[in-house]
Amino acid sequence: MAHKLRRGGGSWAAKVATVTVGAMLIVLGVPAEAFAEPEPNDSMETAVPLTLGRVGIGDGQIFPAGDVDYYKFVTTTGGTFVAEAFNVAVDLGRIELSVRNAAGTELGVSSSCGTASTGNVCARVQVTVSIAGTYFLRLSGYSSLASGTYRVRVLPRYDQGLTWDSAGEPNDVLALAPEIGVGRTEAITRRIYPRNPDYYTVRAEEDYYRFVAQSAGTFVVEAFNVASDLGRVDLSVYNSAGTELGVSSSCGSFSSGNVCARVQVRVSIAGTYFVRVMPYSTVASGTYRLRVLPAFDQGHTWDAAGEPNDVIELAQGLKIGVTTATKTIYPRNPSYYTVRAETDMRHIKAQPHQTYVVTVSDVAAALGETNLAIYDRAGTVVARTTSGCNVASGPICNQLEFTPSIRATYFLEVRPNIETSSGSYQMCARLLAGSCV
Repeated sequence: MAHKLRRGGGSWAAKVATVTVGAMLIVLGVPAEAFAEPEPNDSMETAVPLTLGRVGIGDGQIFPAGDVDYYKFVTTTGGTFVAEAFNVAVDLGRIELSVRNAAGTELGVSSSCGTASTGNVCARVQVTVSIAGTYFLRLSGYSSLASGTYRVRVLPRYDQGLTWDSAGEPNDVLALAPEIGVGRTEAITRRIYPRNPDYYTVRAEEDYYRFVAQSAGTFVVEAFNVASDLGRVDLSVYNSAGTELGVSSSCGSFSSGNVCARVQVRVSIAGTYFVRVMPYSTVASGTYRLRVLPAFDQGHTWDAAGEPNDVIELAQGLKIGVTTATKTIYPRNPSYYTVRAETDMRHIKAQPHQTYVVTVSDVAAALGETNLAIYDRAGTVVARTTSGCNVASGPICNQLEFTPSIRATYFLEVRPNIETSSGSYQMCARLLAGSCV
């Protein structure tokens, strides 16, 4: 039986021994360490069995150049499966992967380390089978002149037996997404791992998650505390069909405070939805945190400081005539990738044809000038200060009046005029004839 050679150093070579015959030194080739992959496995009849799941990994090698390898897996039910060729040696480069049924019919389009690859996964094929049975993987080098090692696995879908490691991996595609709970206290910390130069890779790692909406409603998805080394990340929300519901955000003008990327979506039915976190740079890596928050009137909660509350859908309530406790615009943390200063949003329930006065007062000198704006639920500006206030002018820094024509909820925004500023302030909304207590 032939054995494949294990890669040693940077080239393919057998171990050597020498003997001396007279005055001649003769070099004898000694077979290198046998690779774990059994041979022959060049046909479906000799395919190597794989156990389904994250720990059912096969170690393989295309050697010599032009070699073809087959593996097989058995499923006791129909379902969706993701076959991956990963940790593919640079010497081997692009690898072709396809999935076939017992008749040899190709079920999944072959992937050769193109745009569908992510992180250390070079080739990936996703298939859905309707019946139990034995299915086969075929692997070969894209180049008939290349050789090298690889690893291979077959993973069931997230709801069909897949397990994840402590870092939530593997989760580079929608079918492998682990669940994240909805709510402020369900936030998770994860990492985009660096691309390993020993392996043939094309794109940076991506992370997918899924959350369950118990009913129709609005959700705000945030990637926050994004490490400076990771930098900008793109964030998207999808339905179960893979249709994008939320516009991707990459730490631009919609970010605020320690939130780098934010997507707000309105879902019309209960169900499972998916979040993708993708680095803007293909070579960046680092940690981030992720959370899925319901709207303020659909179960959102705030911490003792009234956070998170940077956008309309997360605005904390404010009673008419009651001054808030001292609030804080928090400083931007240099350890995280941020663009804009933090913003605070509050909401009031206003009656029609009543004039309301909104004030921002007792603004700390360190915070400096602030801007005040009032919005309706659609995000349309109702009133806005045209310049930052002067904190030296007295306790009242900003003041706006507005008279709504309908009974509705309105939203009050406090934003520092300088993106690097931070400090404390107070806010009140009162009737024109009333006072703040």
